[in-house]
Amino acid sequence: MRKDLRVFVNAVSVREGGPRVVLVKLLAAMRRERPDLQIAVAAPAAICDEVSDSVTLRQPVSVGQSPLGIAKWYEWDLAKAARRWSADVVFSVTNYLPLRRLSMPTLLLEQHAGHFSPVFDRLLYSESPSARERLAWGPTRHWVHRSVELATVLTVQSAALAEAVAGATRVPRERIKVVPHGPGWVEPSDEPPAGARDSAALRIGYISKSGVQKNFTTLFKAVKLLSERGRDIRLVVTLDPADVYAVATLSQAEALGIAHLVENCGEFAPDAIAGLYDSLDVFVFPSLCESFGMPMVEAMARGLCVVVADTPVNREIVGEAGIVFSALDAAALAAQLDRLCDDPGARRSRALKSLCRARDFSWQSAAQGTLAALDAAVRNHGR
Repeated sequence: MRKDLRVFVNAVSVREGGPRVVLVKLLAAMRRERPDLQIAVAAPAAICDEVSDSVTLRQPVSVGQSPLGIAKWYEWDLAKAARRWSADVVFSVTNYLPLRRLSMPTLLLEQHAGHFSPVFDRLLYSESPSARERLAWGPTRHWVHRSVELATVLTVQSAALAEAVAGATRVPRERIKVVPHGPGWVEPSDEPPAGARDSAALRIGYISKSGVQKNFTTLFKAVKLLSERGRDIRLVVTLDPADVYAVATLSQAEALGIAHLVENCGEFAPDAIAGLYDSLDVFVFPSLCESFGMPMVEAMARGLCVVVADTPVNREIVGEAGIVFSALDAAALAAQLDRLCDDPGARRSRALKSLCRARDFSWQSAAQGTLAALDAAVRNHGR
């Protein structure tokens, strides 16, 4: 095991959401595990600043959104930059590698389950408000599939995604390493939160960005059913009002007549997100397609009762801690939430299970798994 390994991290398209959390937290944990590790990162300038304490070299890169700029980076500039820095291995956290196999070993972290999901395909083509996104999806998926097949070593965050990748590509399941990641931006709590007690309303949270797979429709319908039963509830969301998906999502709540029950907090700073979780009584995760579902881990780490859609990855992540409902059944979700409204003891019991389950996820173990994958990439290159 080489402690002075030189790792070139390709993060040119990382800007927000889960990939940003992973990059910042994972690189820091990797350096703590192996202080002699040499890391160069190619990323947008703002992301370079965020990881400055964890890397040896920052290379601010802006490839824009043009196909020509993206192609130039992957097919020419990436290899050139890695060779110039004398990298031992390229670690790509963007879901992509060059279409031509690099001369050096590669580790690819695949974080987008949609590229391997018929459900996501159907949702994107039927519900995406962006014609450009719909047109680009097929070629993008082909590129991702080619990338996972070219990678010296491939890592994913869940066994469910590993199975999906193996089923959709020519990559054997045994070649895919599962490395679960840590609890997002939050620090694990020792006790369930007290919740917000300014009113008697039960605060139900769904901390997530918008997207075709996020299944806000089922959640909104469940909230409407609970409201019609006289339940005093508030639904807390974190949707960016400038995002086209978020605008369409919030309009659904308006159409269902529950907009007054929705508290949209917008984008939240990393250092404030734990406080938002702590203000909740229940966390709901109705998403239909995820690679890992980091908000589930964050919610469990803060000691919340979690209610999740019945999908392979959601069941895998929450384990015995979560309450599961049929993914598109708003009445089933409403029934679960209705029971929790009347039973604070059940909420606390589930919250304690969440805290226990959350201990299975840490950035330290994620770093250890990633470092082992990097070592394997170098060791197996050329075989």
